[in-house]
Amino acid sequence: METNLLKSARVKKGMTQADVASLIEKNTDTYSKKERGEIFITPAEIAKITAALNLTFDECNAIFFNSQLQFCNN
Repeated sequence: METNLLKSARVKKGMTQADVASLIEKNTDTYSKKERGEIFITPAEIAKITAALNLTFDECNAIFFNSQLQFCNN
């Protein structure tokens, strides 16, 4: 996970760690640890964060999956 990209996207959207923590129903300390990569972010949390920050597929892929996902357009 690219923690600096996650923080940058959050700040760019004008959201605090407390805002995102509330969104994923965790306390701020727990979210802070998730944002720093100390605690795993669940797929459900990734979906909520991606929607709240209005991330594109490429941004989500870069932040959470180190650009390892491949987009299939079948």
